[in-house]
Formats: sequence, structure tokens, C-alpha cells
Amino acid sequence: MRFFVVALIYLSILTFECLSSPAPHHKHVQNVVSITSTSSSSIRTSANSSARSSSSPSLKSSSSTLRQTSSTLKSASTSKSTSTSKSTSTSKSTSTSKSTSTSKSTSTSKSTTSFKATSSTTIKPSTTFLTKTTLSSTSTLSASSTAISNGTSAGKRGIPYNSPATNIQHFNDTGSKVTWAYNWDSLMDSNFPSYMEFVPMLWGNASVHTTNWKKNVQNAISRGTKAVLAFNEPDACSGGQSCMTPRAAADAYRTYVQPFAGLVKLGGPAVTEVGTAWLLQFLSLCSNCTIDFIPMHIYNSATNVGYYKAHMANIANQTGRPIWLTEFSASGNQTQFLETLMPWMDSQPFIQRYSWFMCSPSYSGSTCGTNGYPTALGQVYELF
Repeated sequence: MRFFVVALIYLSILTFECLSSPAPHHKHVQNVVSITSTSSSSIRTSANSSARSSSSPSLKSSSSTLRQTSSTLKSASTSKSTSTSKSTSTSKSTSTSKSTSTSKSTSTSKSTTSFKATSSTTIKPSTTFLTKTTLSSTSTLSASSTAISNGTSAGKRGIPYNSPATNIQHFNDTGSKVTWAYNWDSLMDSNFPSYMEFVPMLWGNASVHTTNWKKNVQNAISRGTKAVLAFNEPDACSGGQSCMTPRAAADAYRTYVQPFAGLVKLGGPAVTEVGTAWLLQFLSLCSNCTIDFIPMHIYNSATNVGYYKAHMANIANQTGRPIWLTEFSASGNQTQFLETLMPWMDSQPFIQRYSWFMCSPSYSGSTCGTNGYPTALGQVYELF
């Protein structure tokens, strides 16, 4: 009997010790979590480091240089009764926004190095405006005919210029594909070429731009203008852009641009490459507005043709509207770049018009000389 009592006590002690000791596998779980967390942190750090190292300094530098050049050229605008508006509207010192264009553009449309124009690359539209947008190995990008109205290759090419209009007098060679021009203002020069269409722009919402807007557009329409452009890079505020909030832009658009709906095609604001979020917010705030096409700007490397294609397709898909590429340039071999990109743009129904930056005789990438005739690059742009 005594033996059984002792045995019972001994078993009770063993049971108590087992129940009070911690389960060892919990520590292993904690260690696994700790290791996983550390690994994730390392992976994120590595990815960030890789992303930073993979962003091309030369591309950023090239884009910044192009923007700074465009800033200088556009701020040099002097003549006309609205020269004040043009000097403010066209100074366009966008080097700050453009210097971030590589990372920005990456977030909106691309990987500049990984994008490939292959038959497997399909970009789905976000609205009913574009029913199909497919970038193929044959460089064909198709869009719904309901979104496209006047995108023939013969009429797509235009010229941005600063006054005087004498610089663009002779882009009428046999076979010329240049049919229109704009000057970042709504007032057409008195000596504007008779064979070209002048496209007015409402650069910003300040009174210097809005006061004569209605009269100038009416005069342009009576001459044959088929479209107008709204706000120059309102998403940027580095000194040369119109620097507007999406709401202010929507209000100004309804007041000044919307009244011409049905009379001409209405172009929305032309944002910088990093302005996609701004543009989408504007479209949301101006959902009851008539916006027939989206102007846009691209500055990058001449070797990065795929990025230009991808960014245009991305904006068309996100906005559900056709594109006017109203400013574009490239650092590097500009002739080869134009000979590569222009035939592709001419073949794309969703790209209605485009205009190389710019006609300014002092600019190394100018399409025009002081005599009003095309430069060597201008001849490629006009006729190729």
C-alpha cells in the first residue's frame, strides 16, 4: 500500500513538470517569422538598390537637358500683343519634373528597358472609347473607330513655333506631311502660312490668356481651325508651366473651352510625363466635359523608341481617348529617331497628330532656319 502511494505521488510530480514547461516549437515559429521578416527586408533593400542602380543617369540627364532647352526656347517668345502670356506660358523650365521622368514614367506606363513591342504585348483599354489597343511585332496598334476621326498620316505632323511665323513659311514642298502649327497661344500671327491650320491654345487660366481667348478662337474657326488645345503642363510648377490644380483646370475648362464643343475638337490639358495621376484626376472632376483627345509631351533618348510607343499607348488606354503628341524630342541621333518613330505613329489610328519640338532657328534640333525653310532635320520631318 505504501508503495502505491509513493508511486502515485511520483507520477503527479512528473505530470506537473510536463504541463508547466513551454512548448519548444513556438520558439521555432518565432525564429521563422524573424528570419522571414529579415529576408523580406533584405529583398526590399536589394530591390530598391537594384532599381536605383538600373535607372539610367544618362537618360535622366538627356531628358533634363532637353527640358531645359525647351524652357529657354519657349521663354524667348517676344512678339505679338499677347507676348506677355507667351513669355510666361512658354518659359517651360521643366527640368525638375523631367529629371524625375524616368522614375515617374516607370510608375505610369513602362519599364523603359523591359518593354518590348511584341505580339504578346496587349494593353487593355480602361473605357469604352478604345475597344482594342494591341502593340504587335509589326508595330500595329488598333483602336476603335469611334475614338478616331481625323488621324490620316498625311495630316498628322505639325510644328510648334515661337513668333515670327516667317520661320514656318516654306513647309509646303510637294509631298509635305506638315499641315498644322501652334504657338502656345490663341492669337494667330498675321503672316501665318495660308496652307497650314493654326491650332489655338489656352495656355493657362490667368486673365492674360483668357481675356481674348473667345475672340481669337472664333477668328481661327472662321479661317478653318478644326481643334483647340487646353493648358500647357498644368501638373508642373517649376516656373514655366501653367501650374494648376486639377479642380482649377476643370473649372477653367468648363468656362472657356467647353463652349466650343461641337464647333471644333477639344483637346484636354497637356501634362508632363509624370502627370498621369494629375490628368486622371482632372478627367474625373471634368467628367461632364467634352474632351475629344489628349495632348501629351515626351522627352527621352533617341535609342528608347519603345518607351515613346508604350507611353502613348498607356495614356490612350487610361484616358480612353486618342492622342496628340504635341511636344516630343530626343537626345541622340534625331534623324534616325524620327525615321523610326514617325512611320509607326503615322500607322496608328489612336495617334491623331504629333509635333516635333520645335521650329526655332537657334535650337540644334530645330525643324526650321531663319529663312523660313526646313533644316536638314526639318526636311526629314516634313517629307519622310
